[in-house]
Amino acid sequence: FSEIFYELNKGHEYKNIDMVYYISFSIFKLNNNLHKENKPKKTQEKFVEEISQYYDMNITKGKYLYDTYSLYYDDIKKEPIKFFNEDKKEEIQLEKENNFEININNDDIRKLMEFSWNNFLYIYNLLINESIKKTNHELFFNCLNNILLLSKICGILNLEKAQEMYLNTVLNMINLNEKSELSEMMIEVIINLMNYINDNCQNIKINWIKILEIISILEYYLLEPDENVILNLKNSSKNRFTDKEIKIFLNKTNNLSLNISDAICESIFSKTELFENEIIILFIQDLCSISKKELDTFFIPRFFSLNKLVELLHFNLFRAPFYLRNIWKIISNYLSEIIIKYNKENIWKQSLNNLKQIIIILLQKEEYLNIYYKFQEEIFIIFEKIFNEINKINPKGENVMDVMYFICAQYGKNINWGWINIFNVIKTAFELNKEKINENIINILKYICN
Repeated sequence: FSEIFYELNKGHEYKNIDMVYYISFSIFKLNNNLHKENKPKKTQEKFVEEISQYYDMNITKGKYLYDTYSLYYDDIKKEPIKFFNEDKKEEIQLEKENNFEININNDDIRKLMEFSWNNFLYIYNLLINESIKKTNHELFFNCLNNILLLSKICGILNLEKAQEMYLNTVLNMINLNEKSELSEMMIEVIINLMNYINDNCQNIKINWIKILEIISILEYYLLEPDENVILNLKNSSKNRFTDKEIKIFLNKTNNLSLNISDAICESIFSKTELFENEIIILFIQDLCSISKKELDTFFIPRFFSLNKLVELLHFNLFRAPFYLRNIWKIISNYLSEIIIKYNKENIWKQSLNNLKQIIIILLQKEEYLNIYYKFQEEIFIIFEKIFNEINKINPKGENVMDVMYFICAQYGKNINWGWINIFNVIKTAFELNKEKINENIINILKYICN
């Protein structure tokens, strides 16, 4: 304590670590003398005189130091310094878990955290580094859990910068590089982090881009690698794996599968319904960014985050129209970009299929059938945008028309607005004079006439 306190308060009246130590010890001795020992009670003058020896000077009345230590004396005499009893630990822990938010005095805690969060973080970082040097796992995980607890407090109090820094400390510990070994300690860190995120996701304001990246990579390892994955690792022109590195990769996959359930990753997405409106918007933007990484940086494109966009819309359909429209804009703009720019058939087809599912979900939402007509127009403008941008010679045009026909045939009765956009696509498509596209145009027109 003395070492860390001295480091944080250099330039004050404390000359060295020993001075801090002896002053602290004197304060604890005073506490025992006034409240616990069956001995004559120390006077205020005696206490200040005792302290003055550590300053190598007399602390006289009317001076700053005299007044300061006199106040310490008065405060301790009035109310003793309290320590947690060992037999109260379980009771305190239970109270923390069940009534954490209720029991926080927001004003007092906010003041403490606003002025001291960086000092707490500095202390814990020092202790973590020390625990790693000495391989003291108990100290390491005590510090880790306290950092997560402080992150939780900052989230409840809307101290976003402090929460970000605390959470980043834990996120930056995690290294899931494919070629690096994975220690038992690292697995424990991941488990603690994922449990924390699941329990407190509604209070996490930022950091989601890093959290979602870790979830994405975990999902990659939790899937049992098939022969194609191993073959790609061996033959990649960019980042070829040696036999030893492949063994490391497979061991990591096995260790994570044994210790971490994919359900813990999945449940976070269903809990987004607890998020504030502004946070769900940021969450979806970050998920789109992670999805793009999955499509671009893995040997075989991955659709984990791409498919989660459909689930997210389903979980958040209850939101007010303003926010639901923003969610739709983010997702539809991202999906249309993938459909237009990506030439790998499996990628743009999966994106088009997800777009179809999302539109169907929205068309089935009754309150959007007759009231929010502009929203329906926005839904079908996306088809016009895609059809005008894609190379219509390739199969994309035919697939876009397939999706349009399916939506019109199955859910046309729910379309009250947006027909102008559908007819604009039909007009552009008809000029191509392609048999498959013309067949879909005729089927859409037949449905309208009927």
